[in-house]
Amino acid sequence: MRLSWRNVWIILWSDIKQSFRSKGLIFFLALPVALSLIMNLVNRQPSISSADVVILGENQGQFAQALEEIEIKGVSLFKVVEMSESEAMQQLERGKISAVIKIPEGTSAALLAGEQVQIDIATDESSPNTSVIIQSTLREMARNFSGIVEPMQLNVKPVRSINTSQAMLPTWVVMAIMSSLTLLPATIASERQLKTLDALLITPASFLDIVIGKAAYGVALSSFGSLVIMIVNGSMVGNLALAWLYILMGALMASFLGAFIGVAVKDLQAASAVSTVAYIFLLWGMWFAELPGVIGTISKYTPGYFIADGVRNALYTTAPFSEYIIGLLYIGAIIAVSLLLSIIALKRQEA
Repeated sequence: MRLSWRNVWIILWSDIKQSFRSKGLIFFLALPVALSLIMNLVNRQPSISSADVVILGENQGQFAQALEEIEIKGVSLFKVVEMSESEAMQQLERGKISAVIKIPEGTSAALLAGEQVQIDIATDESSPNTSVIIQSTLREMARNFSGIVEPMQLNVKPVRSINTSQAMLPTWVVMAIMSSLTLLPATIASERQLKTLDALLITPASFLDIVIGKAAYGVALSSFGSLVIMIVNGSMVGNLALAWLYILMGALMASFLGAFIGVAVKDLQAASAVSTVAYIFLLWGMWFAELPGVIGTISKYTPGYFIADGVRNALYTTAPFSEYIIGLLYIGAIIAVSLLLSIIALKRQEA
C-alpha cells in the first residue's frame, strides 16, 4: 500500500475548506483557547483577600499589628475588626469572620516571666489555613515577649517561578489536542451519510492516503489551537522542541483514534457518543493523577497524563530526555495501533 502525499494534501485541503463552514468545529477548537483567555484575565486580578478576625482581651493593638503586617503580594492576609464577644461568635458561626482570638489578662507579664499561658482561638473550619497562620503568629509573638532568639534563620530562595496561567497550560493544550478526537468521528460519519466517503474510496487514493489525510486535518487543527494557547499564556519557553514533539504526537494519536472511530462506527450519533467517552477517558488522567489510591495510580497510565506531564516538564523543568522515553513510546504505540485499525476499518467499509 503506497502513500501519495499529493492525495493526502488534496484530502487535507478539502477538509480545511469545509471546516470554515462548520460552526461546531469552530466551537470545539475555540473552547480551550477561550477558557485559557478567561483564566488569564481572572489570574490578573488579585486572588488574595483579607480575612476578618476579632481580638479580645489584652494586647489587642500589638497582636492586631502583627497580624496585619502579614502580607502576600502586597495584600494583607488579615483585617482586625472590633466587636463584642457575643457578636463576634455569632458572626463566626455565620461565616462572616474567620477567627475570634481571646488573650487573657496578664499574658504579657506571664510571658516575660517565662510562664506558660493559654490563648483561646475559635476559627472557621472551612478555612483551616487561617488557624495555622494565626497560631504561627501567636507563637512568634510569644518568643519575642520571652526574649527567645530563634536557633536558625531561613533564607528562602524561589527556584521555579511560573504563574497560574502557565501552570494551567498543559490542561488547555491537551484539551486542544483532544478536540480532533471528537471532531473527526462526527466529520467522517457525516461524510458517510452524504456519500462523500464512498466517493473517496473509488478514487485513486489508497486507504492509507485517506486515513493520513483525515489525521493530518486533525493534527493541523490541534496544532493551531495549541500554538495559540501557548502564545496567549506566554509559554514559549523551555525546551520547545520536546514540548512540540509531545504536542504533535498527542495530536497524531487523537486524530488516528478519531479517524478509527469515525470509520468503524457508522451512525453519526453513535460515533459522537463513542468519541465523547474516549475523550473523557483520555483526559481524566490529567485531572485525577494527584489523587491517592487506585484512581491516582491508574490515572498516571492514561495518555492525557503522559502528554500533559511531558509538556509541563519540557517547558518548566530541566529533566533529562531519558525520563521522556517511556511516555513517547507509549503514545507512539497508540498511534501505530490506531493507524492500523483505521486502515482495517476502511477496507471493511469498501467491502
